[in-house]
Amino acid sequence: ADVARQVQALLTAEAHGRDVEVLVQAESPGELTADPGQLTQVLLNLTLNAIQASPRGGTVDIVVKDTDAGTEVAVTDRGSGLSPEVAARVFEPFFTTKPKGTGLGLAIAHRIVTAHDGTIGLAAHTPTGTRAVVRLPRQPFPATETAR
Repeated sequence: ADVARQVQALLTAEAHGRDVEVLVQAESPGELTADPGQLTQVLLNLTLNAIQASPRGGTVDIVVKDTDAGTEVAVTDRGSGLSPEVAARVFEPFFTTKPKGTGLGLAIAHRIVTAHDGTIGLAAHTPTGTRAVVRLPRQPFPATETAR
């Protein structure tokens, strides 16, 4: 939850410039043993992509909740969505649909999440948009800090 709020603050200017609101909802999640800097990078990449995909006046939702297995973070935009072909490739290094993109943001996010023994995936959101879901297990990660 703390990482999600930090990302919200870091991207305030970007969101404001695109007339997009970033909302964070956290269901009093417990602590998660993880690298907070790396989790910040994951949420920055996902949230920035969501802001860029959103129409003017749109919203991006970051929802953090506990599950039986650990913590789940969902970033949802109300953009035009992704085709199945694009969705299948977004985590590949150097794959991008952006004219000035490097294609590394989601590949890096995928690497970080899997290093934490978690999963990351994209799903279509009804009626439009995309939802990125990160699931991180409660098991300890070999780091010295705790993310919340």
